[in-house]
Amino acid sequence: MKNIKVLITSFLMVALMLVSSCSPETYTLDGPMSKSDIHFEITQDLAADAGGNTVILKNTTPGVVLNWDYVTGKSSKAVQSVPYAFKGNYTIKITAVTGGGIVELDPVTIVVSQDNLNYVNDPLWTALSGG
Repeated sequence: MKNIKVLITSFLMVALMLVSSCSPETYTLDGPMSKSDIHFEITQDLAADAGGNTVILKNTTPGVVLNWDYVTGKSSKAVQSVPYAFKGNYTIKITAVTGGGIVELDPVTIVVSQDNLNYVNDPLWTALSGG
């Protein structure tokens, strides 16, 4: 009988410790970040391609991850080099992942003035496009 009382008392003490340790903590996000506080660079490497086919995307804001949607693909790298084979206007969409949530930035349009078919000189491209 004494063993049962000790067992019940021990069980109640463990249950009380478990219940008291489950007190909820409060979590909050940082305040929303302003678009003007998020900095990045988008440059066309005219030394590599006279038509501006090589575009370099660079995140310069510490603690923020930028998601780049550059028409021919997507990336979240801090520095991303993008080759565009064909001339035209390309709109790059940028989304910032911050401590206060997601911030949609204004899209940036770049102009590629010449074709650079070296970027599509690949057997896979030939197989997909017919040459």
